[in-house]
Amino acid sequence: MFKKILILLKKYFYSNELLININQKIIPEETQGFNHLNIFFNQNNNLKNSIITKKYIKTKSNKYRDSYYNTFEWLLTAKKIGGAESLYFSKNQIKLWIKENYSINSIFWNNKYTSDRLINLLYAYDFYAITSDKKEIFFFNKIIYKHHLLNEVFIKNLSIEKLSIENSKASLLSNLIYKKKIDNLIKLIKFQIRYHVDISGFHKSYNPVFQAQYINNLQEIKNILLYYKIDDIKELNFQINNMTSVLNSLFHKDGSLALFNGSHNCFNKEIIKIIKQVDDLKDINLYSIKNGLAVYGDKYKKIFFDVVKPTNKFINKHLHSGTLSFEFSGKKEKIITNCGSINKVFSKKPEYLKYTAAHSSITLNNTNISELDNKKSYLRIPDNITYESDENEKKIFFEASHDGYKKNFKKIVKRKIIIYKNENIVFGEDSIMPIKLYSKNDIYNIRFHLMPHCQCNLTNSKKKVIIKTKNKNTWLFEANSEVTVEESIYINEENKVEQNKQIVISGFVKDIKRTEFWSIKEA
Repeated sequence: MFKKILILLKKYFYSNELLININQKIIPEETQGFNHLNIFFNQNNNLKNSIITKKYIKTKSNKYRDSYYNTFEWLLTAKKIGGAESLYFSKNQIKLWIKENYSINSIFWNNKYTSDRLINLLYAYDFYAITSDKKEIFFFNKIIYKHHLLNEVFIKNLSIEKLSIENSKASLLSNLIYKKKIDNLIKLIKFQIRYHVDISGFHKSYNPVFQAQYINNLQEIKNILLYYKIDDIKELNFQINNMTSVLNSLFHKDGSLALFNGSHNCFNKEIIKIIKQVDDLKDINLYSIKNGLAVYGDKYKKIFFDVVKPTNKFINKHLHSGTLSFEFSGKKEKIITNCGSINKVFSKKPEYLKYTAAHSSITLNNTNISELDNKKSYLRIPDNITYESDENEKKIFFEASHDGYKKNFKKIVKRKIIIYKNENIVFGEDSIMPIKLYSKNDIYNIRFHLMPHCQCNLTNSKKKVIIKTKNKNTWLFEANSEVTVEESIYINEENKVEQNKQIVISGFVKDIKRTEFWSIKEA
């Protein structure tokens, strides 16, 4: 019912030209001169080259898969390139998109595309409108105002779960430009932050890249408020500082980001810039958490442990099936990793990178811990994920379990990681526990994906693997059972698939608890 009402509202706004013309607003001159800089701006080289070589004019044949085209991200690239040709290109691209006259019921007028286009139209306004004649300015102002009206429909009607922070950011800026009241918007933004960010300061995607993007949005909201001399930013400042402290903790010893829930290393330079905007970052304890990524770091090493509890649709949306997966780095090099994710703009990401097998975790019968589904996020998820941490003078203990295999295989999986504080040693205990007698004989695989720079040799005992790194450091992986070394893949910082190796412990479990012991230590 709500969807029908929303469609009717949208049709009303876009069919009633009289309303648009009567309420037509001109962008004030002071706004035209303000350079709305997107902190997290990423200059896509392919996009840049397409604009320079005049090959970016799009047609309907590929409109469905080109996010840059439909969000007007190319405006920011054209603005950064500058020059008469980029200016001419920008104006024509805006007109071309409008001329294609996409149906108001299509995906191109959803809340994401609408808010992103509105933001980019406003951020680049000083670039494409400054040399325009009166007729063009009227056209651009009309397009902006249409986007503003529709974004307001989303703000007033979408649930907190579906409404994005970009919707609120776009609404805040456009309402300030049109000199409308923003008291309720500021309340909404504060409510959204409490909904999107957990008590530890993690964005609830538990993805370091999304963490950075969200901080960027909060920084932009703060800058907009300060530009318009609104000082209600105390809570914003707190969350920016808190989330940035968390983000700063999500880097490995080699300077790469932890690869959980779709994270990658394509935007690291931009992310570092975001972190540097906050002075005096505080150290925070991220291993005594209730939910999320447990993190421990000292001068020797860094450990990440995935204990995210998929408790609602917002959290589930971007999560991967890597419960109890971990990553490890030591001596300024990353050793154990998850496979990572491809940064896709023009098409969907490969589903296999979400699978449990793409993570350094435990699988039963080659089945995902959570069953993935594009439309519903998850068809099946663990009902219970427990996590506890403890420490003494010498050690840190991480211990977690999940029941993701309870319904289909009648088994509980548990992982315990023991970290020595002053040595490069990590011990692990992985247990598969039947909860029913005479259960089926199930195969398990415990994977440890290695970084591509790691060369490994399996010893004669087949229980030890000697790992040599590019910096000529040597590590020893040891298990109580025989292991194999198999092929794997890794998504590198250039967004390309790279070959690597994985250490795999395999076995069968039926009626009796089975525990595998393993360790990683500097040789």
